[in-house]
Amino acid sequence: MPNLPYPVLCPLELVDDVRNDLEFDPTLFGKIDLDGSPDENSRNFTFSITFQNDTIKTYIKEGKARISLILEAKTSLARKAFVINLDKCKTDSGKYIFGPISLDECGIALPAEATIFIASVSEIADYKLPGAPGSMGRNDGVKLPKGAIIGYSLVLPLLPRLEKASSIIEIKLKESLLPLDSPEISYFNSEKILVYLDPRSYAIFANLKDNSAFGPVITYSMVMPALIQAVTTIMIKTEEFDEAVMERGWYKSLEVAIKALRDDSNNGITDQSTPYDVAHQIMKSHLGIFDALNKLSSPTTELE
Repeated sequence: MPNLPYPVLCPLELVDDVRNDLEFDPTLFGKIDLDGSPDENSRNFTFSITFQNDTIKTYIKEGKARISLILEAKTSLARKAFVINLDKCKTDSGKYIFGPISLDECGIALPAEATIFIASVSEIADYKLPGAPGSMGRNDGVKLPKGAIIGYSLVLPLLPRLEKASSIIEIKLKESLLPLDSPEISYFNSEKILVYLDPRSYAIFANLKDNSAFGPVITYSMVMPALIQAVTTIMIKTEEFDEAVMERGWYKSLEVAIKALRDDSNNGITDQSTPYDVAHQIMKSHLGIFDALNKLSSPTTELE
């Protein structure tokens, strides 16, 4: 939460000890929240905005403030801002619907982040925010300059949909590895998990990966060990766990996939399932390894 000397509309989870704050009135203070849903390719996002605060809405209608959606790529400097006209948004259950927005047209690559900001576009001579916690700062009429932040949402991560294992795991050549060396796996230096192979192994992989019969099998053998370790990292956080890993795109994408498996009662995955079982289900859903093995077991299989 920014250290501002005046009250700012923000998600309540960012405000400390609001229950003990005598000045806090949740009805007057209202809400601000942001959610987003991707299309099937995760290239177009539609956003739902929860925004309830009569005072700030009045500032917006009077042209003293503006509400904007900011999209920002995590792996580049690409950033795009959209001014939101609440009167032109569709509404659903009290939420304003904005979009869909094409990330390709915006030049925003995934993983990315979305945030709602409300800022003054002209001076506000006597700014007050009824219902705000007293712990936020002075609220008896503050002179705000142009560009002052008066509201913001939590950051919403925009992640690639886990269509296949290769959307979060990349197999790469490493010239310095010897033929008898085990593949090297890196989780820290990229938004993807990187699996490095020696030149000989990589040549075999590159030759077979697009083969309809053998491609899924060899990809499985390269990807599965890295996937099991990654799932273990998410499910079992040891004392040595590096919290910076949680900001990686692969971590967030896998986290979403694991939650989806747990929410689906048909696959047998529960909170007590082992990382291997979870990784196995992810491979089953996103690589089609069982179809490949069925083809291999058929005597009529033809090699390409």
